[in-house]
Amino acid sequence: MRAKAGISLAIVAAGFAALTAAAVQEKQVQVLAPGWGELNYDPPAAGSYQLRPIYPAPGGEIVLSNGAQVRLDDYLRGKVTVLSFIYTRCTDVNGCPLATFVLHSMQKALHGQPGMKDKVRFISLSFDPENDTPQALQAYARDFSQKEGYEWLFATTESRAKLKTILDGYGQYTFEVKGEDGKSAFAHILRAFLIDSRGQVRNIYSVDFLHPKILLADIETILLENE
Repeated sequence: MRAKAGISLAIVAAGFAALTAAAVQEKQVQVLAPGWGELNYDPPAAGSYQLRPIYPAPGGEIVLSNGAQVRLDDYLRGKVTVLSFIYTRCTDVNGCPLATFVLHSMQKALHGQPGMKDKVRFISLSFDPENDTPQALQAYARDFSQKEGYEWLFATTESRAKLKTILDGYGQYTFEVKGEDGKSAFAHILRAFLIDSRGQVRNIYSVDFLHPKILLADIETILLENE
């Protein structure tokens, strides 16, 4: 069965999503985060600033969308990694859909830069293991990870206990909320983590700063350290 995201995947991939269906019906207006459009300022040039290590990136046991049980730690070294926490049923346009759209845009931006695909990876880790099974994540990933050779992993965990260890390590707190229909949703603060090839967190992005141009400049800044 194909996973259903809270926002149309076609709209998310195009980057023009402004309202959920529910918001349209209720005539509510949502302010889009900067990551959905053009940045209204130029970020500092890559290499003109430093990103000092913040802390070692926590690991833990995860399950990839192909069903393989692996250690997250093994995918936080060797390349510059962007790690985001999502769940596929998220209906907050400035939440998980934004994180996925920004990584999708980054994938396209890196496609035009020779050699970059071997230096960068993306990881989208679900905090809804009951619904985001490996099969559901595989279906979800088909709409986004489309550039051959680019490493974008979609992952979940085997249990909430294993998930909690990872979330606590990153300070990514979520709260399960039951709706009137009995279905659960998650309240969370959007965070994405930039991790260098040695497994050190170098930057943490909130909704106001998660933008492809900012991410690209930060990635290039880290890569320039080794030249």
